[in-house]
Amino acid sequence: MLPAIKRPRSDQQTLLIRVIRLQLAVVATGSLVALWWSPMSALAALMGGSVALVASAVFGLISLTSVRGRSAGVVVVAFYLGEIGKFVVVAVGFALISRCCTPALTGPNTLLLFGVFAATLMAQWVVPAVTSRKF
Repeated sequence: MLPAIKRPRSDQQTLLIRVIRLQLAVVATGSLVALWWSPMSALAALMGGSVALVASAVFGLISLTSVRGRSAGVVVVAFYLGEIGKFVVVAVGFALISRCCTPALTGPNTLLLFGVFAATLMAQWVVPAVTSRKF
């Protein structure tokens, strides 16, 4: 049996892993802080953050991991396909939440849902800005 050959990670894959890690930390922190308020609030925060986390993972898997060494046209198409996938995940995620978890979404819980969703999405902007070598 031959040993597995480890292919070095590309910069894009490393960036995707860093973004996902930070987003996991944001979701966990938001859910734990909301748990202090009530279990339903923690559930709302977890649902909002999970939608953003899954959407970012879909975007990254579609657009960043399959375009290494490809032409600019292929990269642009992969980027747009990733954005479409992200949009579909967010739409389906919020449709499922509104369909299945309406009793959990009172006024403050709805704010937590969208607040953790927004904070999780902001994490994907923070990582590239912080790790950029141009500053």
